[in-house]
Amino acid sequence: MLRKILIILNLAFVISFSNQKKVLSRDYEIRFLKLDNFFMAPKPSPSGKYVAFSSLKYKGIFVYDLANKKLRMLTDDDFAGYNFVWSEDEKFIYYRFRRGLKFGIVKISLSGSKTELTPLIRELSFPIKNLGCIFTLVGKERNFHSLENKCKTVDSYLFSKDDKIYLCSKNRITQISDNNDKYFLPQFSPDRKWILYNGLVTGIHIFNIQDGEDFNIDYGSDPSWLPNSKGIIYEKTTDNGERILTSDIYLYNLSTEKISIIAKTDNIIELHPQYDSVNKCIWFD
Repeated sequence: MLRKILIILNLAFVISFSNQKKVLSRDYEIRFLKLDNFFMAPKPSPSGKYVAFSSLKYKGIFVYDLANKKLRMLTDDDFAGYNFVWSEDEKFIYYRFRRGLKFGIVKISLSGSKTELTPLIRELSFPIKNLGCIFTLVGKERNFHSLENKCKTVDSYLFSKDDKIYLCSKNRITQISDNNDKYFLPQFSPDRKWILYNGLVTGIHIFNIQDGEDFNIDYGSDPSWLPNSKGIIYEKTTDNGERILTSDIYLYNLSTEKISIIAKTDNIIELHPQYDSVNKCIWFD
């Protein structure tokens, strides 16, 4: 199936939750980004000037300039498009690459200039962005390794190991997930009060750092926080064991614990949603 980059416009409701029962406006439109190829997994830059995405099977990274409508390929490395991160100044993108059975981290500029930041190693996490610091975790013990000179350490970080989720805070490691599923991709809420992570079977979980409670909020995938920590957007799919049949984007309201569908489309399979707080929209493919 040919995948295109799309954008849902006019989504001011996402960052302005109210006490009213109706928190989801239906005033939106969906537009296609006019590109002549297979693209997926979009990620807007911090300022909203660019959107980066990948191609089939996460091969390569492409950057689209929204002002001049120009597209350029930064790299065609295999799997580069999975879990890459933008630098805060938008000068670089960090991604993990693979050679044989080993991995490394690359920093690539928007002009395509590459710098390998780590030696090749079997146990290496994807690049992680935490309070402006970009780092990776090395070895079976998930040791902290900074990818930027300005960042030598962080007070706390998250990691997955043996299908479980852990919080490392002030050099103390605590398992926050149970042992009943295969869990992955943990992320702090922007206000650092919650941890969001995915279970292969159980779907989306949130963990309250203060009281230690864990909530399985819904079956779904590709979750991400809204910038005000008040909600989570994610996709819910159905399949026949071979291909995806339907997929729509949903919103979980943390305050009301309510779930709303953002845009139900019968003819579009919506995947990999990412909220863009600058342009007030959701990117997806």
